[in-house]
Amino acid sequence: MERSLNKANRILLLFALLVYILFQFASCKKEPPSSNPNLFLRTYQTDSSAVPVYIEQLADGGFMIISSEGAGRPLLIRTDKFGKQTWQKTIQKYCFPNNYIEQIVKSQDGKNYIAQFGWLFTKFDTIGNIEKNKSLSKTEYSFVGAMVHQGSNIIVSAINNPQINKIYVFDEDFTQLRADSFYDTRSGYGGVTAQFFANSMPSSGDYIIVGDKFPNNKMIVPKLFAARIPVPGKIFQSIVDSADLIYSDQISWQTSSSDSGIILLGSRFSPASYNTYPVVVKFDKNLKKVWVKDFPLYNGSIYTSKISLCKDGGYMILGQVGKTGYQDTKPYVLKIDASGNKQWDKTILSSSGSGELLYCASLNDGSYAFVGYSNQFGNGLNNANILFIKTDASGNY
Repeated sequence: MERSLNKANRILLLFALLVYILFQFASCKKEPPSSNPNLFLRTYQTDSSAVPVYIEQLADGGFMIISSEGAGRPLLIRTDKFGKQTWQKTIQKYCFPNNYIEQIVKSQDGKNYIAQFGWLFTKFDTIGNIEKNKSLSKTEYSFVGAMVHQGSNIIVSAINNPQINKIYVFDEDFTQLRADSFYDTRSGYGGVTAQFFANSMPSSGDYIIVGDKFPNNKMIVPKLFAARIPVPGKIFQSIVDSADLIYSDQISWQTSSSDSGIILLGSRFSPASYNTYPVVVKFDKNLKKVWVKDFPLYNGSIYTSKISLCKDGGYMILGQVGKTGYQDTKPYVLKIDASGNKQWDKTILSSSGSGELLYCASLNDGSYAFVGYSNQFGNGLNNANILFIKTDASGNY
């Protein structure tokens, strides 16, 4: 009799477990299918919250995705050409506490990746072995701009008090080559620089910088700017004035155009609509303003993260869109042409939740590869998984 009861209990337990598994399976959203296997949406679950910042297509057609897995731990994911994961590795030998990867660049010889975590840097090979690490300084900087990879040099901008701005140059082995300072009071516009990025260092030794600042001409909101800093010398500057002083423009990212100009991506806030949306500015190589375009969304806000140059000469703007700030957002992409005209935009996924696109690779066949994160699939920590989308030239997958 006792054996019969034990057997019945085991059967009930197995039945309950089966019902639970089926319920979990049914409640978990699936990646949407695609009729073209070369276009797809994939997600990858990780052990901790992941923020992907880089993707490249490799010689065999597969992809390498690099992300932060939790604070300070680079994560490498290798896939085949259809986005199916082949291996994954988290680098734990050296970590940067409380810092997530901001940017990844490939070394000039193609054998290593260089990652930036604020003012901290690490270099690792293509299978995740640490080569070298570097910290700019023990100083607590208020802002450190993303590194620029120019030839075999790395250029990094930093602000370590309200007026002193510094630019560092070091090689791919983290040997410091230069460290220069400039002061806002040397600028014709005066004011205080809130944040800036070093765009490039021309052969003359000058620096080209871009950012946002509070000018000294009675503007009470930040404005985007570009400046050339001869070393030594004063700053020659071009500042973007929207003519409507109510707009607050803050820099999100910057890149160079195919004709040696500068492209600024800003986040514009309108107190009238209480919405945030992208503003894009082009300067030519002489820092003359060429055009300014903004892209308001009248039923919500667009929060920008990156802008990148595409192989067709246009630009891809990445971020997230939502109506209630960062608590309910969808991954978002906006494609513009070389003149700043909108070509298309896409909101990725439609269910409630949060997600964002953070990096785009423009591929040789005219398609695009995007990485970001989303909490609409799976049950990873914080319910956020890495998102990889490969689209055609019009953003379809």
